Amino acid sequence: MTIEQFVQATVYSKINSDLMAAFKKVIKVRHVGLEKVKLIRTADKETKLLEA
Repeated sequence: MTIEQFVQATVYSKINSDLMAAFKKVIKVRHVGLEKVKLIRTADKETKLLEA
């Protein structure tokens, strides 16, 4: 997944629904959500795009 795809998935709650589906297989949950996302490291090619 590229950085742009990850941002899109985070903003439009695709990641939340994927996490919810995975958690439901293990335990009962009502809500899953991300509070904070921090970019720690990217590939060199994508880092150059971010600096431009």
